[in-house]
Amino acid sequence: MRNFIRQLIKSIPNLITTASLFLAFTSILFCLQSVSSFRKINFFEDNYIGLAGIFILLSMLFDMLDGFSARLLKVSSPMGMEMDSLSDFVAFGVAPAVLFFVVTLLAGIRPSFYNIPEFLKNEHFFIMKLFAFLFPIAAMYRLSRFNIASKNDWFCGMPSTFAGGMSALLFSFSFLPVQPDLFFLRFISGLTFLKPLTDTAVKLHNTATGLLQNYLLLLFCYFFLTFMMVSHFKFFKLHYFLRPLNRNKKIILLAAITICGLLSYTVTLLFIASFYLVFSLIYGVLVYPKIIKTKLHDTKKTPAESY
Repeated sequence: MRNFIRQLIKSIPNLITTASLFLAFTSILFCLQSVSSFRKINFFEDNYIGLAGIFILLSMLFDMLDGFSARLLKVSSPMGMEMDSLSDFVAFGVAPAVLFFVVTLLAGIRPSFYNIPEFLKNEHFFIMKLFAFLFPIAAMYRLSRFNIASKNDWFCGMPSTFAGGMSALLFSFSFLPVQPDLFFLRFISGLTFLKPLTDTAVKLHNTATGLLQNYLLLLFCYFFLTFMMVSHFKFFKLHYFLRPLNRNKKIILLAAITICGLLSYTVTLLFIASFYLVFSLIYGVLVYPKIIKTKLHDTKKTPAESY
């Protein structure tokens, strides 16, 4: 019995990885269902696209949990690392690319919704298939490079987890089934002192939705995320940002994110992702070179200093 419990505990991270893969696979199925619904009833089921994006984001959450659980239980293994890498390729390489292509299909069918230019309409879908294939290639390269790299306080290139999650959020933003004015805002509408916050949340959501209905902007973001995965830009790890904060500050930060998420989870996710991206770019340009310079200076000791 003890051996069974011990083996079950060891399997928890792998089970979480399997759940992450299942969510990504379900996201792909939702994309296929949206196309199938159009072929049957000549109407695109927008909810399927929104659900596809949500399931990729949930897969992103489970991907973080499997690593956390492995460290907490001290049961990391080479097999678990390989499973995590393969799951990440499907979840943050293949699934976002499928979502991108399905949204492109929708843009060609409803060009007025996405302000799509003439040269990207249905007759150029072969080119869009090639564009969709770029994301899995970049994710595969990024994950392979990560697997053979030494451990550092930074990532070399944008993490595929972040790139896939960001892509899913951008391309499904206009189709997410739970809009902020139908979720938490209705519940607190009677609390007048919170009205400025709720009004701001609605305005931000509507503004972001309007911006993300520009297909050329989405296409630019898609190429940007693809390029950043294979780049050598340095992206900081989360603990680099959280390390200086004490326990109380971490609790305050978590509470603030929770409140903002209840007001508008879509805008909150978009803001957090944008903050991480901008902060990482600043880190890569200004902070990382100084760290390397300091390490090189420390290693160059004189013979007298080495004794």
